[in-house]
Amino acid sequence: MEQGLDRAAPPLAPVAKAMLDRIGGSWWNVYIGGPRASVTWSPSHVAAYRAAGIGKFLLTYVGRQQRDVPRLNPAQGRADADDAARKVAAFGFGPGTPVCLDLELPTFEAAPSASLDYVGGWCVAVREQGLRPGVYANVRPLVALANRPERERPEWVWVARWSHRDFRPGAHPDQIDGMGTRWQGHRVWQYAGELDLGHLDPDFDRITIDLNVTTTGSGCLATVGGAAPIPSGTEEDDDMFTFTAPGKPVFFVAGGKAVGLNSPNDLQTIRQAVRDLPHFNLDLETFDQFVRTYRG
Repeated sequence: MEQGLDRAAPPLAPVAKAMLDRIGGSWWNVYIGGPRASVTWSPSHVAAYRAAGIGKFLLTYVGRQQRDVPRLNPAQGRADADDAARKVAAFGFGPGTPVCLDLELPTFEAAPSASLDYVGGWCVAVREQGLRPGVYANVRPLVALANRPERERPEWVWVARWSHRDFRPGAHPDQIDGMGTRWQGHRVWQYAGELDLGHLDPDFDRITIDLNVTTTGSGCLATVGGAAPIPSGTEEDDDMFTFTAPGKPVFFVAGGKAVGLNSPNDLQTIRQAVRDLPHFNLDLETFDQFVRTYRG
């Protein structure tokens, strides 16, 4: 089994790695964007995670939802699939990469048939782009999706079914109530959600997280071997945080400036840089948690 984590806003890379290490996990979900994405990660976040030693990712595209019912059709699904493919490439991932479409339960409930038409168009076009389509949804939409023509179905699924209230090492994605044998062996299971893991480590206090598991070889994860890092020198690097020592950061790059962690004044400079970054969703409390981890 491979445990993984997901959260709307990306924690700092050392914190993200420490959280994975604490549960024996190997991967993080990355929200690559989409028309209804509340938070979009950047390629620099993935580069920082990889530099911290995180080698596997689940890529998620947040497509049309219940406020877009008139646009839930195959043509819009195809157009959004093309957008998802561009974003996958922008993150440095190549052909054969699995990418997931987020279909929320209220969207399915608002327009059951139309939402699946949209998903079908998306899956068809993602395959045409040389990628491997997946769908994140609750059990009910996925059961309905399994009855669609094969070309309109995803190759793998990320099942949202919160059956546990804490980290569960024995959770198995083949044992999801209501799924039967649909996509067995090609599932991710989001088995617990909106948890505070402060009881596992005080440095994780008040960082809410979702817990997931997939089987090794499920084909749901994008790996280091299937993607190149974003080259240095791109515009996005200005917002990137870089750490260059196993387990501990040697320096911090924020807003294009490298700042050493040598004095309280340095910490204040970093704090200000974090506050001013336009694309880095980080509250100062989370930053202070990182500083405590670093000093420890």
